[in-house]
Amino acid sequence: MIIGWRIYYDNGQTWDAARGPWSEAPEDGVVIVMLWETNSRGRTGKRALYGFDHYFSDGDQVFGGNSDARETLSDRYPGCRVIRGRWTSPATYDAVRQRALADTR
Repeated sequence: MIIGWRIYYDNGQTWDAARGPWSEAPEDGVVIVMLWETNSRGRTGKRALYGFDHYFSDGDQVFGGNSDARETLSDRYPGCRVIRGRWTSPATYDAVRQRALADTR
């Protein structure tokens, strides 16, 4: 179960539930989506989604995908908001990755 999430953008901006719902997040430039989760045994941890062309959420779950166009994903998963990932330079990616990994929420 997802207990928190934060989107990291190539311009240094972040977006999370404290700022607003997924449906209001900036729609382009995603580098990493960090998820904080609790498993069935009550253990918490975090997981990073990265390297996808698109990220989408219905408000409870978050997914990443490459194989379909944004419009196809929107049609296939009604109720999900699709935002676009962005390929960046290795230096930008590494800086965003280090920030995301260090984040404790």
